[in-house]
Amino acid sequence: MQNPNAVRENIIKQMRDIYPGIYDRVIAPIRSYVAFKEVTGGALPEMLNRARQDTDAVLTGTRTALEAIHKNKEEGERILAAMREASALSGTSKFAGIFAAQSKIHKAAAILWGTGSVVAAILIGFFLNHILTQLTDALRGGDDVKITLQVFLAKVLLLSFFSIVFYQIVKNYNANMHLYTQQAPDEQP
Repeated sequence: MQNPNAVRENIIKQMRDIYPGIYDRVIAPIRSYVAFKEVTGGALPEMLNRARQDTDAVLTGTRTALEAIHKNKEEGERILAAMREASALSGTSKFAGIFAAQSKIHKAAAILWGTGSVVAAILIGFFLNHILTQLTDALRGGDDVKITLQVFLAKVLLLSFFSIVFYQIVKNYNANMHLYTQQAPDEQP
């Protein structure tokens, strides 16, 4: 007499070799069910009932926790809104005088730097006109070209220095105008 398990395994192997997809789709699930029935001994309905009860208990606990979280979230949002309102009222009124004083200082500094930049631009324009006029006169008059070129390059060097100074003046003007205009509209003097 042959071993029934060996015969069964041999038949399954033959079917797997002949019909490759049928084993995975049909025989394997049936085999698993039979093994499950042998292990559980018919206790499946009781296990399913216990699983349903556990699932219901978890769902009930989850609902309770979500309700508590929702209540805490609403309370937190109310507290946060009250804190924001209180800090906004005290913060702006507390520092309004400081902001106004700083705004006045920056406005006065911006006016000075703006005036300085206009004066510097005019002076640089006159200096540039003077340099070019002297260069054209020297070239027409037949002066020594080497000396004229040296004087011209020295003046161009001075002009580059003046333009760097002009750049810094304009930069300070822009910074002070920025600081003056960044104040809130109700805080500007």
